[in-house]
Order: sequence, then structure tokens, then C-alpha cells
Amino acid sequence: MSSPIPVDIFEVLADVRSIADLLVQEKGLIFEIQHQFPLPAMIVSDPTRIKQILMNLVTNAIKFTGKGRVAVGMHYNKPARQLELVVTDTGVGIEKDKIDRLFRPFSQADYSTTREFGGTGLGLYISKRLARLLGGDITLDSVSGVGTRCVLTLSVGVDEPELIYSCPLVPEDDRSPSKLDAARFHGRLLLAEDSPDIQRLMLHILGRTGVEVTAVENGALAVEAALAGDYQLILMDMQMPVMGGMEAVTRLHNAGCKTPIVALTAMP
Repeated sequence: MSSPIPVDIFEVLADVRSIADLLVQEKGLIFEIQHQFPLPAMIVSDPTRIKQILMNLVTNAIKFTGKGRVAVGMHYNKPARQLELVVTDTGVGIEKDKIDRLFRPFSQADYSTTREFGGTGLGLYISKRLARLLGGDITLDSVSGVGTRCVLTLSVGVDEPELIYSCPLVPEDDRSPSKLDAARFHGRLLLAEDSPDIQRLMLHILGRTGVEVTAVENGALAVEAALAGDYQLILMDMQMPVMGGMEAVTRLHNAGCKTPIVALTAMP
């Protein structure tokens, strides 16, 4: 874990929203962020881990919601000195006797979930571990066929945080087109990612840079494509069916592939 630093939680939520908005548009869902003031202007924590946890909770909610909405609510529990972030959805829900199973490694509600929605069952297990390292926890309530409510608590890291009573103004510079939108690159990139949602998101983001992207859904196809094509960079997910990212990287190195490879993973 990184050393705690001042964190603008509104900025973290804005980053989460920029990705969530793309995912819900494809499914015709509504995404909302709801603030219950007063809230801390800053907390002292690890922004990378907070964003990692929230992204997992929000993308899970979107993945398991076919219609309706996904929302993130934020509330400050002053007596406990904890920030509460509540992710709710109107998705498929989970039977109560299967909830505990979701927080075990490599486990999902049932095998039909894996077949229909994919994934390795590591996300909630890792997110709960990270939340506890940040002085909080994750709890989950759900009703099958109605939806799910997931509560992330985080220590604010200070005894008396400064409280604000409305959303901070966005600086003028932040309203201008991002550097990513302005940057234009050339070359070919290979993306190995088995999640259709993440693959679409990555293709959308990378497409704005001008690079040519080839996407494959497992390590075996990544090895085949990398050895057959001329790529300047490979983005490799670590957890994939058929062949995982580590095995794929090992095979590419053994075959003399010199293309730089960047790992994509939710593992801490």
C-alpha cells in the first residue's frame, strides 16, 4: 500500500463517472452520483486503491444490471470518522444465502453467473481486503430479481476533516479537452482482455489516441497475434480463460518477442 496522502474524493468520483458513463450508455442505463452533505473536502488515504475498489463495485453493478439504474451515494459518518460510499443497482440481485460466497477468492454466486457474465470471482474478495487496509470494509445486501446495495466504508484519516456543504466548483482548466483527446499517436497495439465491457471501454479510450488496436479475448490468441503481427505495444490482462496473461508473456519471451508488454490486472 502507498503512504496515505490528501485525497479529493470528488475528483475520484469524477474519474469513476467518466468510465461508468461510457458503460451505461451501451446498455441504456442511468448512472447517478448522489451527495449527502456535509462531506469532507479532503480525506487522507490512498486514491489509487479507492478508485480501484469503486471501479470494481460500479462495473460489477453495471454488468449485472440489464435495465434501470446504477447509483453511487456518498455520506459522512461523523461519529465513526468514516466516509460511506453506497453503490446500488436495479440488477439481477443475489439470493441472501449466496452473498457470503461472493467474498471468497475465485467464487461467484453460482456457476451460471460465470457462464453468463464472465469474470474470475476475485473482484469483491480483493476489494474487501483493500477496504480493510484503508480502515473500512465492504458489506452487501441484495434481493434476487430486484437489485443490490453495496456499502464501502473508508477511514477519513484525520480527526476533524474540513466539511463542505456543496459540490466544489470544477476549475476552468478541467473543462477543456483532455490531453488524451488532443494527443495523436501512430502505431499498432495488441489488447488481450476477456471482459467484453472492459474491452469495449479500452477500445473507446485507445481509439481517441489514433492508434490501431487489435483486441483478442485470451492469452493463446494474444501469443498467436503477437508473433504474427507487428505491434509496438501489448496490453495483457493477467486473468483470462484458455491461457492466462503470465503464461502468454512467458511464451512470448521464450519465442523471442521484444514487444513491450504492460500488465492489466485488478490484483494489488
